[in-house]
Amino acid sequence: DVENYSNLDELVNSFKEQDSEIEINADFEKEIKTSLVKINGLTVGVVGVGRENEVKLDGAKLDKITKMVKLCNSFNMPILTLVNSDGFVKSIEEEKNGLSFKAAKLSAVIASATVPKVSLIVGKSYGAVFTMLSDRKASFDVVYALKTSKIALTDVKTQVSVLYKEDIKNASNKEEKINELVKLNEEALSSSIKAAEKGYIDDVLENEDIAIKIIASFEMLKTKREIGYSKKHGSILV
Repeated sequence: DVENYSNLDELVNSFKEQDSEIEINADFEKEIKTSLVKINGLTVGVVGVGRENEVKLDGAKLDKITKMVKLCNSFNMPILTLVNSDGFVKSIEEEKNGLSFKAAKLSAVIASATVPKVSLIVGKSYGAVFTMLSDRKASFDVVYALKTSKIALTDVKTQVSVLYKEDIKNASNKEEKINELVKLNEEALSSSIKAAEKGYIDDVLENEDIAIKIIASFEMLKTKREIGYSKKHGSILV
């Protein structure tokens, strides 16, 4: 959970103007929070991924996020993502229903959105979820993380299983060995401090800094402009 906040609703309340929130598609995929809120006089589209706990993304959740991003970009509203997800649902049924396509579609929609985009990682942001919803090298202008958040290519247990394959293979109790290696390497493989040192994110925030940094970021990005080329739109996902 977000430290000192029981859920994303409380976190949003900490920086939005009083009584300024309009939730979009509130009854659909409730683990994803999509709202229009006023932040320092500016209307911002908030996409909260993992409303109360970390969440795995399926096709329906990806569709809800995609629609919100397209809505914001259509009406020139900045986007703020609050991310707490450890990846995608692993399901044959989801794959048959186009999970990979929907993930690619969301990536394309976010990358092509020309509005200011800020991300705050409040819990976990692993693998493709990080690339889609939190990666400033891919599409975001500013990316922050809380000190307690975890950022990695995949979950630490999976990383350890690959990096220390021989050690685990030779261990008498493989599960115990994996757990031991996870404890030893968790900080190095997934901490937000390490991610900041490597340049994956812009800053690590304490809770009292969240409102100040988010407001300052959108103020800075007010004059954002992207050069338009002669083609009407991208060619991906025709």
